Amino acid sequence: ILPTISPVLFGGVATGACVTALSSTLASSVNFGIGRVYLSEQVKNFSLPNQAPIGESGWFKAVYRRFDSDKFPNQTIPEGFKTMLLMRLAPLLPIPTDAHWYVAGTTNIKYWEFFAAHFIGTFKVAILDAFFGSLL
Repeated sequence: ILPTISPVLFGGVATGACVTALSSTLASSVNFGIGRVYLSEQVKNFSLPNQAPIGESGWFKAVYRRFDSDKFPNQTIPEGFKTMLLMRLAPLLPIPTDAHWYVAGTTNIKYWEFFAAHFIGTFKVAILDAFFGSLL
C-alpha cells in the first residue's frame, strides 16, 4: 500500500518513491543482518525434502562465488553489486523472493553493495507504483 499512496503522504512521486525504496531497503537490511549474524549455517544446511542442503546446491555455490567482489579485483563496478542488482530486478533463485536477502547475508557480499543494489532495484518498482498511485 505504501508505494501506491506514497505520493499523497510524502508530497510527490519522486519523494514518495525515494521513501518507499529506502523503507524497503532498510527492511531488507534487517533480513540481511539476521542472515549474516544468526542464520549463516542454518541457511546453508537447510534442505527441502529429498534435496541436498542449500549450501551444496549448484545455484548457491554460483551465487556465493559471484557475491564475493574480492575475487574480481579489476571490475569497475563490484561484482557483488551487479549480482545483487540482478537478483533484485529479476528474482532467479529457486526460493521465495523474501528469502533472497537472508541468503545474501550468508555470503561475502559487502553491506554497501547490498544496500546500493537493493535500493536501485527497488526504486524502479517504487517509481512506477508511486506514479500510478498519483493518478488515483
